[in-house]
Amino acid sequence: VSQSRYQVFQYAWHEMLMLRGGCYYEEGIGSVDTRRTALTGPAVGITIEVPFNGKHSTFGLDYSYRTTNPFSGIHSFGFRINL
Repeated sequence: VSQSRYQVFQYAWHEMLMLRGGCYYEEGIGSVDTRRTALTGPAVGITIEVPFNGKHSTFGLDYSYRTTNPFSGIHSFGFRINL
């Protein structure tokens, strides 16, 4: 049975800019025959949260990237409005 591990960190600056990073690891991750997932290591992300209409509403943009094999990585984009 393979054991999976995640290492994750996040840094926030004034609740407006968030930077994230992490790493996925499992035994046998380097071999297609022994790994259990296409996720193969580091991941990074950024969030930009901008207040508008006073301080109660925000507009947010998110981006993240995860390394994979196959597929040459996964890019994710998000958009959010908090009223």
